[in-house]
Amino acid sequence: MPEVIGLLTADSDEDREHVNGVVADLVREGFVVPADTPAYEQLIDQLLPQRVPTSATVDQARRNALARQQLIEETGALTAEQVHTAAGLCGSNPRATASRWASEDRIFGVGWHGRTLYPAFQFDNGRPRHVIAQVLAELPPQLTGWPLALWWATPADALDGQRPLDRLDNDVALIAAAKTETADWRFAAGDPA
Repeated sequence: MPEVIGLLTADSDEDREHVNGVVADLVREGFVVPADTPAYEQLIDQLLPQRVPTSATVDQARRNALARQQLIEETGALTAEQVHTAAGLCGSNPRATASRWASEDRIFGVGWHGRTLYPAFQFDNGRPRHVIAQVLAELPPQLTGWPLALWWATPADALDGQRPLDRLDNDVALIAAAKTETADWRFAAGDPA
């Protein structure tokens, strides 16, 4: 992918001549495409997506981004290092704790600008809440990352319209809600089991 590697400026006529010469050499060698050429338009076309997203897709993406932001603002989130510190652990690899707990399905993470965050509602006194693992064991295995996090923040009929994260004190109700979610996924997939 093309990238800008510098900006040439000129403060005098002599500098402008030098800059113009450098640009001419770069254009001749194919490193620079002048903005007023068909090649420049072809370059822009290559950088644009093949399909323009529909307004409905853009609106849904905005709603999803807002829901993600609201969840993190409401509950907080921890980096892997913060999980390690909150647990009161010490060691040479502070990311290992969150990674191990996630691989054991005791917690889950979400992507946030290229890094993984762990929604803070999953923890009690620095340790994973037991109910998180119990619920994760009942939910469909393909429900991961942000869809999983947003399940916790979405009112559920099985919880009388309350959100799972508001019922963290009721293991039985949360597990039942997770089983209902799994049954709904199976039904939607045409699996009557």
